[in-house]
Amino acid sequence: MGVVLFLQAVQAGAPTDAAWPRVTILKIAKLPSIDGRLDETEWAGTTTLSGFVMLGSQRLSGHQPLLRLAWHDEGLLIGVEAPLPPGEKAKAHATDWDGTVWQDDSIEVHVDLAHAHKKNYQFAVNALGTEFDSIAGDKSYNAEWQAAAVNEPGRWSAEIFLPWKAMEAAPPAAGHVAGFNVAVNAGWLGGILTWSPLSRGLHDPTHFAHLAFGTQTAVSLSGPDALRLGECRAQAVGAGKVDLTWVLSRAGTDDKPQELAREVRSLESGVAVPLPVAIPQAQGFPQGGNYLLDCSAAGPGGPLLVQSWTLHVGQPLELAVRAFITTNLLRLDVRPDATAFPAADTDVVVSVDGPQGRILERKTAPDPKTGEVKVELPGTQIPAGKLVVKASATQRVTGQVFAVDKTVDSPLQPPWLGTREGLTDQVPAPWTKLKVKKDAVRCWGRSYRFTRSILPTEVVTRDTSVLAGPITLTGRANGAPLAWTGDKVEFPVRDDDRVTLTGTARAAGVTLSGSTTVEFDGMLRVDLKLTPDAGVATLQDLSLEIPLKPEHARYLYHFPGQWGSIANSAALPADGWSYGFKPFVWLGDEDRGFAWFCESDRNWFPLGAKEALTVRREGLAVVLRCRLIQGEQQIAGPLEYTFGFHATPVKDPEKTVWDYRITHHGQYGLESAPASIGGAVTYPAAGRLNPEQGTVECWYRPAFENPERGVPQAERKNMTNRSIFTVKWDADMGHGTNCGFYWNQHVQGPVAWARKEGKVTLNPGAPIDWNVGQWYHLALTWSDMVRMYVDGKLVAECPNAGFIPISPEKAVIEIGGAEPMAAIDELRILRVARPPAETPGEYAPDADTLLLDHFEDYGKPGGKLLGEAGLSVVFGPAKFGQGPTWDPARAVTQLRRLADLGVRTICFHEHWSPYQSHPYVTDENRPKLRSLVDGAHGAGVNLLLYMSRQFADNAPEWELYSEEALQTPRSGAYTRQPPQNAYIACWNSPWKDFCLYHLGKLIDEFGNDGWYLDGPEWPSPCNNQTHGCGYTAPDGTVRPAYDIFGTREFMRRLYVLTRQRKPAGQLNIHNSTVMVTPTLAWGTSTWGGEQLDTHKAGARTLDVLPMDSFRTELMGRQWGIPSELLVYEGRPYYSRDMIAYSLLHGVLIRPSTPDFLLQTSALWRMYDRFPFKDATLYPYWNNADRITCAPAGVYATAYERKKDGLLLFVSNLGDSDADATVTLNFKAFGWSDVLAWDALTDQPLDATGGVLRLPLAKWRFAAVRIKPE
Repeated sequence: MGVVLFLQAVQAGAPTDAAWPRVTILKIAKLPSIDGRLDETEWAGTTTLSGFVMLGSQRLSGHQPLLRLAWHDEGLLIGVEAPLPPGEKAKAHATDWDGTVWQDDSIEVHVDLAHAHKKNYQFAVNALGTEFDSIAGDKSYNAEWQAAAVNEPGRWSAEIFLPWKAMEAAPPAAGHVAGFNVAVNAGWLGGILTWSPLSRGLHDPTHFAHLAFGTQTAVSLSGPDALRLGECRAQAVGAGKVDLTWVLSRAGTDDKPQELAREVRSLESGVAVPLPVAIPQAQGFPQGGNYLLDCSAAGPGGPLLVQSWTLHVGQPLELAVRAFITTNLLRLDVRPDATAFPAADTDVVVSVDGPQGRILERKTAPDPKTGEVKVELPGTQIPAGKLVVKASATQRVTGQVFAVDKTVDSPLQPPWLGTREGLTDQVPAPWTKLKVKKDAVRCWGRSYRFTRSILPTEVVTRDTSVLAGPITLTGRANGAPLAWTGDKVEFPVRDDDRVTLTGTARAAGVTLSGSTTVEFDGMLRVDLKLTPDAGVATLQDLSLEIPLKPEHARYLYHFPGQWGSIANSAALPADGWSYGFKPFVWLGDEDRGFAWFCESDRNWFPLGAKEALTVRREGLAVVLRCRLIQGEQQIAGPLEYTFGFHATPVKDPEKTVWDYRITHHGQYGLESAPASIGGAVTYPAAGRLNPEQGTVECWYRPAFENPERGVPQAERKNMTNRSIFTVKWDADMGHGTNCGFYWNQHVQGPVAWARKEGKVTLNPGAPIDWNVGQWYHLALTWSDMVRMYVDGKLVAECPNAGFIPISPEKAVIEIGGAEPMAAIDELRILRVARPPAETPGEYAPDADTLLLDHFEDYGKPGGKLLGEAGLSVVFGPAKFGQGPTWDPARAVTQLRRLADLGVRTICFHEHWSPYQSHPYVTDENRPKLRSLVDGAHGAGVNLLLYMSRQFADNAPEWELYSEEALQTPRSGAYTRQPPQNAYIACWNSPWKDFCLYHLGKLIDEFGNDGWYLDGPEWPSPCNNQTHGCGYTAPDGTVRPAYDIFGTREFMRRLYVLTRQRKPAGQLNIHNSTVMVTPTLAWGTSTWGGEQLDTHKAGARTLDVLPMDSFRTELMGRQWGIPSELLVYEGRPYYSRDMIAYSLLHGVLIRPSTPDFLLQTSALWRMYDRFPFKDATLYPYWNNADRITCAPAGVYATAYERKKDGLLLFVSNLGDSDADATVTLNFKAFGWSDVLAWDALTDQPLDATGGVLRLPLAKWRFAAVRIKPE
């Protein structure tokens, strides 16, 4: 899941980050003809590049495309030549504009011209010349641009010209840095090649490379190709000296590269310089392993080209040692390189030595078909202790020899095998001990009755009986109905944590026997055996029938769902539902429900039936029918079935997400790194700026020196402009209309500017000497002239050519912003141009004052704020009180900033370990984790560490255990840095013991407060028979089983081991699409909704996420696990809008942007004043007797605390702004009159007669407190 860490000054690819991938391109005077052919004459003087990597990694690809880049006054120019297999043409089918161009062999260009990491313009062309454009995937955007392609055998090429207007921008200035990427969709290479180091998808502007618009000097680099390492060439383009550094390193196991070679070359224009890639030799061959290539080039103006790649070099002889614990087997896999060691001419010798001497020595030849040698050793021959495994290959013709060896320690008897972690017969909180009374078993909040049956005959949850009748096994046997007669059930096990009952019933010549186990969380496991009394029987239409009361079966959820949809969670259709086999089905209402689950369709006939499961409305019941046998089936022995039931909610949560207050900011150094000093205080400009004339003035205290006036530009160290006062008409200023004043690094002093549609209309400024920490008075006036003043003295002026370039009605005023590094106090804006006094004091309002902000109330409860302060703005001592400061000396740590905002739980995502989802910390990271945990606890914050069910191929245990541990067929293939692929492990394998053992040790050593779980609760289909999964069907195929019980055991034991050490420990589960309660019940909270991120921006929210689907899956209420909503900004909606939706359900959105963290912080403070965990709920779907709303699209949900009145959330989910009216039924509440106020701002509201009138923009909400007088 992509997570934003927004407190760092540089989160990814900031333009000032000189180490980030970068390319400089030069301006050309004449555009080439756009015909798809990259004519050398027309493209002379452009930057040429290769060095593409596969999407999701930094691994250098073979078969490199060649990229050419340049810019022009009118737009951006891109040319690409892409290789193809000899004699073949590119594959392309899309012929319509905005068709599925990206599915063809095609070129994609992504541009974030403002480099604001917010949106990217996408332009694509396939080998037919068909074009596609979008903004971040939203193809409703269309622009005018040019592209052409030429498709020839062995190679195809494309030329693309993007006018600046196509990106809704003015031409960039020289030196500007944009975000940029080019991707080549190459079907024959099996994926997407990308020049920028993107980890997940192409629409990721935070990780775009820097595109610098140069004028003098650039660098071309061709030839970095995994298949032709000796062909790298670099040369300077344009004028000026270039120094290039080329470094080869070997990747270390501790993620620290070992430098092997460093070349520093001086480049000249037009002269190609070879760049060697000298891989070290071992036994006469290139030494196998992972290598790093780093290239950086700099000229007079700074960095010109920066890029890095990883490179894998294979060994001529590969040896792998595989352990299979379940079957007690060790296997040695030897693979000689077929080129160096042809199978027909090669001898392979394999040996194994243990503590007592040699165990095995074998000489053999590679298999002529596979080229491999496989040797199996039964575990009975393998002692505990260290084993030395050796293999050598000898080429009989050449005499060449290569040998490898490995040492493994007790591979079949590891210390973690059989761990007791998390095993206990004690019942952990918040559950209670099981109790048996007659034929009923009671657990927390629920009871199950078994009247002469081991199947439930009554289920009560939340004080309500939900079954419409007993659960039964129906059908016919030997031509007669199954009318069961049974004995009284027995309870042979009556423990606190589990109760087992057994029973037998007979009907029509068959006997049904089995047991049901009830566990303390209310989960029932049923094991049934159906035996023909005469040895054979004919069964017809055998079904398990679960009748539910219709009022408690209004919603349907079934697992698994489908990514991109929430259709598996919705109101039960009027005509019911049917489907093939699914492992989990739940039916319920907004408060409770009942689930059935089963791991596989073993003994379901026929296999693959399309209506194996049905839900039908039948009279006074809704019947879930599991159709075990459809039609007729003869059996000659017992049929066995295992399935389960689970009534919900599964528990009464101890806390809610409103108490946990979770964010995703975990990173090493969080406890010591300073929070970024940035952001801005913003104000609507409407009514605060007079276009004709005016004054803006403030007090300013710089926190930076400016001693570089007169220093040559190339030698200056302070190369950053400092924002002070800005008026914006769009957030990233990409449209080119803005104005204000700032400190300019070239001028070394304050400069005013106005820009209209990209054209600068005025730019007065003056160099000023000042001292760090001293207060200066700055003023800007505009009328016939624009004048700048410092300490009352005029320092610069120019004719006013339109300082306020267009109407300010839709503009925003911003104080601070981009790296201000100063403090500001006493902001005043006047409607007239008034020269300031030489020594102005504290301002007072007068008749000409449009805005006067003393900044005294910011950061104080109940303060009346004129502006809105961004997350990174700090307020501290100022000229006359307090003011916003961006002084580094005022910075607090990132952790302290989060704690001050109310964050109580921080999730540290996957990068706490270099191996995806690995359960132990490396030695390098051990002190870092110790410091982070201690810092978090010192700040009163809980720290959760990432864990999933993935197993990474760079992990030390991969070779030994992956084949047994992984789900089959393999799935996942998640990639991240350091380079790796991580696949889904199965919890039925011994990997479960490995993880539990190490997670217990981890929490013992560091004391983290629990786990952020990204999928370990997700049952996966598996047929890996090396650990016992799957089954062989009658037709001989091996069919999968979902590891529900194995996953449940892992999750339960993880919960227990955590709570044994941390009584308030958390298991926060990222569960999108997964509501499988036998595995999910152990979560202290969930985070869902990611499955909808595939929808494009602009999709209608209530179409993507209908209200019945939200109530079914995302509330948490009827499941018993508190829920948060996951929103990826713009995919397809935004947190600022969705919060109006989620609050109606009592659900928070986990904040992922600075602004939304501030909004969430305010909601947390509101909850502190009115905690509603145990309040009486009047939800929008069931409160018409007390609350009515108008117009349509306005909804309200209320919480009542008798002494405190109501907390009311009113949301406008309509398609337009609304004057909302909310009418309260005073009689129903027992009130006569009330007080009302805004629960976030404390502003009083009129609720006369019980009527609230609230102007609400579309997809906005109001939080209202109402208290009877």
